[in-house]
Amino acid sequence: MAMSSPASTSTSASTSASPGSPARQGLPSSARLKVRLTLMTLLLVALLTSLSSLLVRNMSASVTPALRDDLRWKAQRGVVELSYSADFGVLTANQQQLSEAAAQYTRDPDVAYLRFRDAQQQVLLEHGAASGLPPLQETPEAVVESHRAFLAWAPVVIEGLRVGDVTLAVSKRRLQAGTQLYRRMLLLGGLGALIALAMALLFVRRYVTPILRLTEQTSRELELAARAALASAEAKSRFLANMSHEIRTPMNGMFGMLHLVQQTALDSRQRRYLDVISSSARSLLKVVNDILDLSKLNAHGYQLLAEPCSPRHLVDETLLLLSQRARDKSLELSAEIDPSTPAGVLLDGDRFRQVLSNLLGNAIKFTEQGSVQVSVRARAEAGVQRLEVAVSDTGPGIPESAQPRLFQAFSQVDESSRRAHEGTGLGLAICKQLIELMGGQIGYRRREEGGSSFFFSLPVQSCALPGSSAVSATTPPEAPASAAPLYAGKPLLLVDDNEVNQIVAVEVLEQLGFSVDVAASGQDAIDAALSKEYALILMDCQMPGMDGYEATRELRRRQAGRRVPIVAFTAHALPEEREKVLRSGMDDILLKPIEPAELTALLARHLGAPSAGGEQRSPSSGPRQRLSGPAAPGTANVATALVDESEPVLAAGVRRPPRAVASFLRQTPAEIDSLLAAVREARSDDVRRIAHKLKGSAASLGAPELTRRCEELQDRAHEASHEQLVLLTRSIEQAYQRARAALEQHPPEVNTA
Repeated sequence: MAMSSPASTSTSASTSASPGSPARQGLPSSARLKVRLTLMTLLLVALLTSLSSLLVRNMSASVTPALRDDLRWKAQRGVVELSYSADFGVLTANQQQLSEAAAQYTRDPDVAYLRFRDAQQQVLLEHGAASGLPPLQETPEAVVESHRAFLAWAPVVIEGLRVGDVTLAVSKRRLQAGTQLYRRMLLLGGLGALIALAMALLFVRRYVTPILRLTEQTSRELELAARAALASAEAKSRFLANMSHEIRTPMNGMFGMLHLVQQTALDSRQRRYLDVISSSARSLLKVVNDILDLSKLNAHGYQLLAEPCSPRHLVDETLLLLSQRARDKSLELSAEIDPSTPAGVLLDGDRFRQVLSNLLGNAIKFTEQGSVQVSVRARAEAGVQRLEVAVSDTGPGIPESAQPRLFQAFSQVDESSRRAHEGTGLGLAICKQLIELMGGQIGYRRREEGGSSFFFSLPVQSCALPGSSAVSATTPPEAPASAAPLYAGKPLLLVDDNEVNQIVAVEVLEQLGFSVDVAASGQDAIDAALSKEYALILMDCQMPGMDGYEATRELRRRQAGRRVPIVAFTAHALPEEREKVLRSGMDDILLKPIEPAELTALLARHLGAPSAGGEQRSPSSGPRQRLSGPAAPGTANVATALVDESEPVLAAGVRRPPRAVASFLRQTPAEIDSLLAAVREARSDDVRRIAHKLKGSAASLGAPELTRRCEELQDRAHEASHEQLVLLTRSIEQAYQRARAALEQHPPEVNTA
């Protein structure tokens, strides 16, 4: 069994977490944070400085005009008052009288200069210094303003006779002091802003920077942890895909060989032994499927598809599948569908059938006598229509002490080493997660008359449903009465650019009675589908020029009338491929190589199950999605052994027409030579294209090792080194030589199932 190596795991880890991973998106760097914080500090300081400057300016603007007017008025009023109060002192030239009259002004700090003169212009009294004062025109009550003072002059008159004059200068020191205060406040504001900025930068450096460094380190550690978690999840997913491939491939071979052996002449003991082997193999396959289902649910890997379904048909179909098991135990298996149940609802039919099949299988397994019944009804609750389903049996029931463990993974009612029934305890856990994924609830109750009843309810929406005929659960459909082709005369279009795939598919489809037309490109497929009405189209996904996805989208856009079912015909079975196929407008997937059971089920879904007379029953519902076959292999370490001896060279039960084998052996050596040339010249797109083509041929002829090697090269064509690509190409060459030897040793007729 091949497992992914540490090298491949580390590669996945490195590719899964890109530099722009979600762990660090939106987190600026430390330097950017510091720059932002510094800019915010500068902006705040500038804002505060501007506000303080504006405040001082407003205060100055409101005070200065009033003070100016007050000083001007003091000068003007002062000379007038002095000219009246000191008139006799001027007339008599009495210094004492003049001093007493001017005492109030000489004590005033605003008065910068005071002077009395007589009629002959002789100075009688002078106070202060006149230097710096402008010459005063002898205009009564005139006020002259200079940079130093407000200067006023008035004559001294007694009974109409001028006896002298008085001059008064009021200083502007208070105005100048206000201006100086305004400037000092601006200077202090700027200085305070610089100090605040320096303190902010110091705070950023001393305190914020360590915090940012710690935050960045924590963010880096979280990113690394997220990358490790993503890498672990991817490695787990890849490991499960590898395990699915590695386990299912040999098991498919086992089932094929068991089927062939059971067709030979056997005595009763040999047949009993083979029945035990077959039962054990199917039990093992169920365990593998359950583990993979649970893993996908835990990883949120399940995608629901709401489609038009018939609840009655889903129930009848499930009962039909389990009817033989019920008959083996002489149990009565029945269904009760309430008349209120809608004929069609929007529902994921595959998931519904999976849950119902699990509950019914458990009921049959644990019931030794009596009956198992399914009841279905519809009920409206708070404006939402719900589909309620119950599975009841007459078994021993479940003890109350074990009921809390019912829906836990790996938990069983009887956990003793002597329990009578086998199982992993995953079924109910998967059912619970699927029901909750569909928005419903699941539960258990013990029946009063004895036995168990599991029930679940789902929100549904009624819808129109194409005509369908439910299959009776109590009467299995009979096989066709004649060996006539099942789909005689129905036209089918096969779209594939690979000659080997064409030969294999055409032979299988023609044996079913189809009239097969072949198109080798997407454009040819469009031309054919628009010129002729086909019952079904098998579409290869990857082709040169227009691929299958683009061709399907174009067909869906241009086709009118009946919607022709288009089925992807591919060897790629990853969940991403399923989503891509459905998004393009295709209805289903058929995996290479073609397995009769899968092909029959697919045709029944889209064309209706053939009846005894070769007529077709209607399909049970509208288009639905389904994937089957092994999961796609993961990327193995190409440095390990190039040949896995444990892997079968040719899978059993695969149809290999002689023409297809001859074409494969004739064309493959040239394809490998082209592949080597593309690797040497580093043409990665050509490497992918040629590897995909080889993979399709190998898958159609049932060569699993060669198919896996080609898929590894196709997946890694853009990321692997030149040396790794060379090793992978060598492994393809060796796998082809093994397949060629096996095909030449066993003629195609021997390998035809």
